[in-house]
Amino acid sequence: MTCIEEAECRRLLFCPADNSCKLYQDGTGCIVKPNINAGCSCYKKNIGCDEDNNCTCPLGYYDCSDGYSRGIEYPKELLTTIQPVSSPEPFEVLCYLDYGGFTSILMRAEYCDFEEFNRTLAEYETGFGAVYLNRWIGFNHILAILNNPHSSFTLKVQLLDINWVSCENRYSNFEIGDKTTNYVLSLTADTANCGESITGTPNLNGRPFSTYDVDFTGVHECALNYGGGWWFDESTECSQSFLTGTIEYGSSSGVYYFWKDNWNGAHIKRIALKLIRYN
Repeated sequence: MTCIEEAECRRLLFCPADNSCKLYQDGTGCIVKPNINAGCSCYKKNIGCDEDNNCTCPLGYYDCSDGYSRGIEYPKELLTTIQPVSSPEPFEVLCYLDYGGFTSILMRAEYCDFEEFNRTLAEYETGFGAVYLNRWIGFNHILAILNNPHSSFTLKVQLLDINWVSCENRYSNFEIGDKTTNYVLSLTADTANCGESITGTPNLNGRPFSTYDVDFTGVHECALNYGGGWWFDESTECSQSFLTGTIEYGSSSGVYYFWKDNWNGAHIKRIALKLIRYN
């Protein structure tokens, strides 16, 4: 049995030590860790057609909300392939096929391998990180998801601390401008169970996205000083929220990610930004 012969297979884990091979429907189990399966390799099935016209197709959803609306329900995180209306190619995202279907655009997990988020604007455009671990899917992919005619989107912010205390904020009318606007942020605060660290003071609504190489905060140089890209305000305070900082708690390299309102000083172990689409 090979991965290419199985329609549901998306990953293959090969371990030469015992010549074993495992197939996975998504990438949640196909992870190589030095203390568990050192020497093994995880392979991803190609999406497309070979020279003999043998084709492997994406799962066929515009986004995770589309998958849910077609009757696909799954109570856990699922790494899968989507192809939005305006995207020329399919790409992988982490889906939550429950409660309407959520597409993850940012995932941070302290227990996962470190991923550097102090990146250039070009890297924030294309995306980086392992999809199931510490991942920013990229403005190119986010804009493709948002570019769905006659649809509106809500952003969900989820935080979890080391004591397993969690909270959730929701922002309706979520939009991000294109490259010509410097990816300006636009949203409406609906629920603020975590406290309001985006549209509070300073208000990040209407702010462009700053990175250390393309910064819109003037003399404050927020992206450079904080060590990550964000919709910083052009002020001394920069922001009450910063979810792309270092995940190394107490690190002297970069600013630890934070959400100051209600969670000021909290040791956050997991962060997720997710989109749900409404027609």
